Order: sequence, then structure tokens, then C-alpha cells
Amino acid sequence: MSRQLKLRATSVEELQVIAACIQDAIAPLSDMTWMRDQNRFAIVFNRFRWECAGDRPPFERTHAMLSFQNVRAVHTSNVDRGRPDGLLSLLTMAPADDAAVDLAFAGGATVRVDSEPLDCVLEDLGEPWPTVWRPEHGTDGGAA
Repeated sequence: MSRQLKLRATSVEELQVIAACIQDAIAPLSDMTWMRDQNRFAIVFNRFRWECAGDRPPFERTHAMLSFQNVRAVHTSNVDRGRPDGLLSLLTMAPADDAAVDLAFAGGATVRVDSEPLDCVLEDLGEPWPTVWRPEHGTDGGAA
């Protein structure tokens, strides 16, 4: 059994650690939900395991859930809700202001989670699987 991540962020500095772990994660739009009655937002990703990646295959991916507590609002931009099976490819996650976090996806889609106080958890779900594909990034910071 491999070691699974379970990280919690309550500060911007801690959030940067989680952001590094979920860079290049992929999720169907249908795996993203805002539970208003629970003040919770969650998304299940297929995440590349950067913390275990060497220089050559095999690499690993695993399912992971990113969730926020204390959510007051969720706003989307350029997200095609008409395609729930459409894939979202995460570029980065960063604070938008004192009480919000932006999830920026390829193609210009953004999800802003308004959460105060910040309480974000990343938790791996199940066992990882091998892959020969490693995400690559060009010198301009974009995915290649």
C-alpha cells in the first residue's frame, strides 16, 4: 500500500503546498459540487503524484478530493455547465483575495470559492495507478 496524502490548509502559505500537489489534476465537471446547506465545496480529481515523480516512468496518478469548508459562495467563469462530462484540467490554485481562492483551469475556466475562514483539505482516495505520462511545462509556465 502506498502512502496517501491528507493535507489541510488554513493559511495562504499552506494553500501553496496543496496547490503544488494538485497542479495538472483532471476532473470531470460532474465531479465538482457545492453543498450550500453544508457550506462546503468539493471536487474529485485524477491527480498526478508530483511528490513521488522521478525522472522517468512509471509515474503515478491517484484519485483525490479537494474540499473547502466555510463556503459562502462559489462563482464560475467560462465553465460549460451544459457538458457535465467535460474535463477540467487544473493549471493552478491561488488566493484571489482575503476570503477567496481561484481554481484556474486550461481553456480559461475559473472557479472562485469564497471561504472564510480558509479551511481547505486535500485527501487521496484509494490506491494510485501507474502511468507513463508526466505533465510537462514550457519555459513560459504553460503546460506543454
